Amino acid sequence: MNVEPNIEKLSGIPPDRVGESYRARRLEEVSDCELFRAAVCIVSQLKRELNSFRFHALLELMARMQLLATVAQYEATGETVPLPLRTVAISSHEAVVELRTRMLA
Repeated sequence: MNVEPNIEKLSGIPPDRVGESYRARRLEEVSDCELFRAAVCIVSQLKRELNSFRFHALLELMARMQLLATVAQYEATGETVPLPLRTVAISSHEAVVELRTRMLA
């Protein structure tokens, strides 16, 4: 028996049926934290085949969980501003500089 109660709801979802499975398994009723714990239980199980995904899956889950918290905090603070009327393409270096500038402002 699994310690995490939501592991069965989350495991075995076919990649091409994520949306359908999400609704069918009523995953909208499960909190982000509970989904995170179930996902960690699934990807942390040892497998014979070692690949990049298996090595990085837990790090990816932790990063996404932290991102959810950061977005929630960001959303709760400050006023929103309208989106620009046009999109400007910049290099990745320029994007990093711009992001750092805005974060320090």
